[in-house]
Amino acid sequence: MKLQPDTKSAYYQSSVDKWRKIETICAGEEAIKNSGSDYLPKLSGQTAKEYSAYKERGTFFNAFLRTITGLTGAIIRKEPVIKTHASVDKLLSHITLYGESIQEVIKICLTSVLRYGYYGILVDMPAEPSENNTPYFALYSPTSILNLQTQRKGSDQRLTMLALSEQESEIDAQNPFAEVIVERIRVLSIEGGMLVVRLYKKEAVSVAKGKEEWKQDGEDIFPKIRGKNITEIPFIFLGSLSNTPVPDDPPLMDLANLNIKHWQLTVDYYHGLHYCAIPTPWAAGFGKNTELYIGANKAWVSDDPEAKCGYLEFSGTGLGAVLSAIDKLEAQMAIVGARMLEEQKKAAEAADTVRMRYAGDSATLSNVVDCIEQGMMKAIDWLGNWIGIEAKTEMTLNRDFVSLKLDAPMLTAMVGALQAGTISQDTFLYNLQLGELLPPNRTISEEKILIGEISPFGKNLLGDQGQYV
Repeated sequence: MKLQPDTKSAYYQSSVDKWRKIETICAGEEAIKNSGSDYLPKLSGQTAKEYSAYKERGTFFNAFLRTITGLTGAIIRKEPVIKTHASVDKLLSHITLYGESIQEVIKICLTSVLRYGYYGILVDMPAEPSENNTPYFALYSPTSILNLQTQRKGSDQRLTMLALSEQESEIDAQNPFAEVIVERIRVLSIEGGMLVVRLYKKEAVSVAKGKEEWKQDGEDIFPKIRGKNITEIPFIFLGSLSNTPVPDDPPLMDLANLNIKHWQLTVDYYHGLHYCAIPTPWAAGFGKNTELYIGANKAWVSDDPEAKCGYLEFSGTGLGAVLSAIDKLEAQMAIVGARMLEEQKKAAEAADTVRMRYAGDSATLSNVVDCIEQGMMKAIDWLGNWIGIEAKTEMTLNRDFVSLKLDAPMLTAMVGALQAGTISQDTFLYNLQLGELLPPNRTISEEKILIGEISPFGKNLLGDQGQYV
């Protein structure tokens, strides 16, 4: 029977298009442009060359990534408080195979859950036994969590199978100075009440036809803790609403879609400027073969007394309508980003009214923090399990996102300013904490240096009309 360990679950297939869109947005302008018609449809009748020029005229305003950065920073501006067993605590300073600390892992997980609404941590132990071996976290993005199966046991829904995509670099067999990326599939399953791990990779079955098939790489692995079989899969799902194997919707998907629409309108705007902003000369009453030049030393002369000439200049309202639509989109993006931070009204609003007002909302930042706390505590406890210790970890993340001095309009304006790059992330975070306009020890000049309005040497880069000079 042909092995297909890379089979995708229904959950994966229903969410992957959203994840790919967000991946592309976060990769920035070059990735957006390379995606071509996926996010920027061709205009009717455009040739490939015309479409390429049309696309290149646009500029991508990455409000989505700016918002994610600001929201993540709002949480991690204060160190998380972690209480666990002393033996486990020693592991937290270098908790991944790359040496990342628990603080770095928390930031990665927060950023990923805010982006995708879904992330995962496998708590594993090196396969080769050694006195220096310690358990570690392996982090998995949504697109690497390929497949899963669950089974109800009493009131619990237990994970019984999990397929994870992994990529490793290996020395090229044809060139010892080069590396190639090899994909492997790690399948963890509960069989006969115990955990079994199998690795798969593609191998050539017909060199002449270039055919490859998935083959098991090595023998079955039966992980044990102090000689005892493991009875559950040590994988922790992280979400924006709940930590279940079922992916939550990306909490800022609306912002991602608005950002794509903003990209499309921006391209249209600059495309219109290209053809309309520069005056085009015209002439009537001159011979067909007459060569007409533009310049101070040339004059257009015709024998026809009815000859005329002039410039075609844009005078309609079309571009103004496009620019107005762009402004509205930017305002909407600021509102969507700010809503993640918004707190419930604390007075003059009945509980039923609050529930109705939030019934249609997706995850808020508080929801995300709750999920990260619960998931990370469980992951840290698994570290203890691997070394035979009952850790019972407690973790508290910062929840002081917004000062009560900030009302909803000011909050929306601040997120819009952060997205537009007119205030620095540092100022944004400080104002979220205190509700002030600038940090008390920072001058206006220092703030302008941070946001790029003036150079560190003091020269003003903005003219009187706000144009770059």
